[in-house]
Amino acid sequence: MPASAGPVTTAARKATTSKNKSKNKGATKKKGTAKPWAPLHPQPSAAAAAYELVGAWSESDRALALEDASPPAVAGLFAYRYPYGGPQFRGCSTPPGNGPVACVWRSGNDLLSMQVRQFASGWAVTGTTMET
Repeated sequence: MPASAGPVTTAARKATTSKNKSKNKGATKKKGTAKPWAPLHPQPSAAAAAYELVGAWSESDRALALEDASPPAVAGLFAYRYPYGGPQFRGCSTPPGNGPVACVWRSGNDLLSMQVRQFASGWAVTGTTMET
């Protein structure tokens, strides 16, 4: 079940958008390329990277999770509450070539799939999908 902070009213969105537009008048955007994301603490295996992220999720520790997983992966996972009793690890795939590994966790009828990629220094989670 997704965690919810409550609905944002249209008036509140418009006020925020209007306020941000007035702040940014005359501002110029810097051109250039964004630095690609890399894990702070890559793990020795795909399974270890998945376990680290689930461990951080169980403690509601986003900062710790961001050391081992990409911001979109952390945001996707933390949109859900950690399940009572924790999810059960079902394993990781071993695809041929350099494709990302899929590590799967199950809790009741919910299925959590993590996309784990190998970097030069180790493994990190780059995506999460929850099927409920």
